[in-house]
Amino acid sequence: MNIMIIKSPNDKRDYQHIRLPNDLDVILVKDIDTKVSAASLKICVGMLDDPRETQGIAHFLEHMLFMGSEKYPQQNEYSQYIQQNAGSTNASTSLQGTQYYFSIASDAFEKGLDIFAQFFISPLFIQDCVEREMQAVESEFQLSLADDDQRLWEIFRTQADQNSSFNTFGCGNLKTLSKPTIRDDLIQFYKKYYSANLMKLVIYHNQDTQQLVQQIFSNIPNNHFPRPQHLDNPFKQYQQLIEIQGIKQEDELQISFIQKNYRSYYKYKPQEYITHILGTEGRNSLVSFLLDEGLITELTCGTQEINDATSELYIQIVLTEDGRIECDQVLEHLFKYIQLIKEQGVQQWIFDEIRIVEEIKFQYKEKSNPEGYVGQLSSKMHKYPIEDVIYGPYQYEKFDPQLIQEVLDQININNANIYVKCNQFEKSKIKWETEPWCQTKYRKSDFSKDLTNFWKNCQNAKGKLTDKIMGIPLKNPYIPQNFDIYPGTQKYPELLVDNEFQKLYYLHDSKFQICKTCVGIVIYPNQEFVIDPKQRKLADLWGEALSHYFNEQSYEAESASVELSINMGYNKIIIEIKGFSDSVARFTQDFIQYLNNFENIKIKEHIFEVLLDDLDDRYDNYFLKSPYDLLFSYLKCNLYQKGKFMKEHLKDIDIKYSEFNKFKQTFLNQIFMDVYVHGNILPQQAINLIQLNRAQNKQIQPLRILNIENNKIFKTILENPDEPNAGLITYIQGDTSTDPVIDLKYELLNLLISDPAENQLRTNEQLGYVAYTQKMNRRGTIGLIFVIVSQVKTPDFLSQRVKAFINQYIEEIQKLSSEEFTKAKSSLIQRKEQDYESTVRQFQTFFSEIKNHTYDFKQKELVRQRLESINFGDFIRFVIEFLQKPTLEIQIINPKMEQQIPSGKIIGNYLDDLFGY
Repeated sequence: MNIMIIKSPNDKRDYQHIRLPNDLDVILVKDIDTKVSAASLKICVGMLDDPRETQGIAHFLEHMLFMGSEKYPQQNEYSQYIQQNAGSTNASTSLQGTQYYFSIASDAFEKGLDIFAQFFISPLFIQDCVEREMQAVESEFQLSLADDDQRLWEIFRTQADQNSSFNTFGCGNLKTLSKPTIRDDLIQFYKKYYSANLMKLVIYHNQDTQQLVQQIFSNIPNNHFPRPQHLDNPFKQYQQLIEIQGIKQEDELQISFIQKNYRSYYKYKPQEYITHILGTEGRNSLVSFLLDEGLITELTCGTQEINDATSELYIQIVLTEDGRIECDQVLEHLFKYIQLIKEQGVQQWIFDEIRIVEEIKFQYKEKSNPEGYVGQLSSKMHKYPIEDVIYGPYQYEKFDPQLIQEVLDQININNANIYVKCNQFEKSKIKWETEPWCQTKYRKSDFSKDLTNFWKNCQNAKGKLTDKIMGIPLKNPYIPQNFDIYPGTQKYPELLVDNEFQKLYYLHDSKFQICKTCVGIVIYPNQEFVIDPKQRKLADLWGEALSHYFNEQSYEAESASVELSINMGYNKIIIEIKGFSDSVARFTQDFIQYLNNFENIKIKEHIFEVLLDDLDDRYDNYFLKSPYDLLFSYLKCNLYQKGKFMKEHLKDIDIKYSEFNKFKQTFLNQIFMDVYVHGNILPQQAINLIQLNRAQNKQIQPLRILNIENNKIFKTILENPDEPNAGLITYIQGDTSTDPVIDLKYELLNLLISDPAENQLRTNEQLGYVAYTQKMNRRGTIGLIFVIVSQVKTPDFLSQRVKAFINQYIEEIQKLSSEEFTKAKSSLIQRKEQDYESTVRQFQTFFSEIKNHTYDFKQKELVRQRLESINFGDFIRFVIEFLQKPTLEIQIINPKMEQQIPSGKIIGNYLDDLFGY
């Protein structure tokens, strides 16, 4: 059986569907240009299939299949082979699926695929590995304990009927899995569900693979099991208000409407029509109204499948302080907007506008990275017929107003539950309950009469501070109309404008020949914000106000597949605009005009207060981040000579309305710009695109990195009492150089050291679920970091183990053979030579070179020559010398480990005898 797969006209790859004798469905993707190959297998068995007595076993099994097979019994043989061949691998378990995937250098693909296939043919379930990976599952669970989103998800699941498979604990931990019979339970679960007819496989390679795939994967047993079906509605109770004690300084309101599952109606997309209108942020939208009223900072609307019969349509709102106090008012405006949509009726022109945009996106769809792509396809094989696995998400075949109305009718207070996450709640007679897994406090009550009356009488809701109105969306002005291609001949960016105000680099695309354009703008404004904390906070606030007042236009552009990002960097503002050429040209002109006039736009005082409060909350939440996030933040703070301010210092700075208005008038008075225009656009159009009328900025603060001349340790204590983990980064600083050959030496070292480090620190010693190495380059200062997040060991202990590993590795690297060295170089060459998948990917690489002022545009063409110039003996000497250099350690200490801190005066969170240079 050979089914023709519908693909984009822009897609030059070959697709073939085959079904093996064991009923395994396979899609073979042949890309003759790829140097990186990939595979993904997904089985339609997941968390909902866990037995109640071993909750989390589907997730645990996902871990165990990596731990050796009869043909390849060594537990780390798979990961070692992948790492040595410039690849990567991962897996994930969801409600109704478990997915495994990897990518690797193409010339090593065949063996990698065979090792991968043995997961599903003859896994060993070695007892020692069972014990270790159970601890890895526990570590993964511990990582989520202080995450508000995960805590809300667990409470959401506990609201389901007690007998429903949805009301289970899918992650698993030692409590649910540490049983004498767990190995037998794993094997029983594997034999019960891991059958070829329940699996979907995608192969991505540069050669024909049908014979290879048939030879290897036909050995997966087919037990002819029927697909697991979960056809109940797990939710029996509605009109419930669930109040949840959050961790972060962020108040959140979520309205959950339980609906039937519309998976089979993918050609009609009835839920997508509704979420498009409810979630839009353009003119006339609910979001724009509530933002201007000062009640919210964010609103998202979406759907998710609960099981085969049930789905959820949700509206998630981040409240301001006033919004939290006036939460009923927010709900009243939301209910009014829903009623307005119902009164206006289903509009075909809205459906057609969505359809047109999605069809354009499909017609000009570009490649993505192979690993991500095979993962997407293997998932879609379970959701769509084979012919629509690519086209299905974009397909709006028919406008069905009755079906859309059916979805709209299910947005009703009678099938709604409301979740409120907050740090402060009024006293109540209702008792707090404790969710059993994350130990989150929550309380539950029936909707009040006032709340149900809001639904009935919401037409009376009126704004107090805004003059905006709510209505159905207006026609989108940014939908592309012109798809003409201007053929180019350039391979690399050229300097088109070079004057006292800007450098403009330009690439007229000759490679992709597609109607897309990318614009990158780096603005160096007045530089006081680099060296003065108050100016830094004013600059952060300026960025928030800039985005806030342009939100309607930027969202409408986003709905037309134009992406805008604004990032307040160390000494600059980085702006990126990407999308279809016609839309990008119009939108960029609008944005530049807005930016030119921003100093004259009046910021409403109540909006200023909202933005300032939100900024202060995010400064507060900075310290409630996970140890993983904090490690990298503090590493930057300790490496930058100036300009990276501790967030608690910024939080305490008072900003007045008048001060901000004065700052807004002068921030862009003097500028210098680096601009990069890339894609389907002519030279004069590129020059005319960016015209900012400002004076020249001659004083730009350079980013300087401190030299690590002696061993240094920075320690800080976590502020989040619910966080169970600690963390460590060990940073070894190497050369400061813009020589790409030197940079490649460090990349080669990371390729060689990463798998031994992960195998020793994560797998064998079980120090934490997160344990890896990474090359780091900060403006030409190159180094290597070891990262560990652990709930079982203190940072001091982790530090000792990293040092022990480094010492051991210095001995091991001297045993490396020249053949192994050559193979590692060859693998890195293949990874580095992998061609750009898309216009955006090429733009991002070249724009990064321009931002960093390195201009190494020919790196792919030169990587082979550069790597081959690295001498084996010199490399070994380089590694030995480098690994003995002084280190900078960042230690994030868990509050439960305070007794482990050495004595010394503590200033705030910092030990004065350990912090500072």
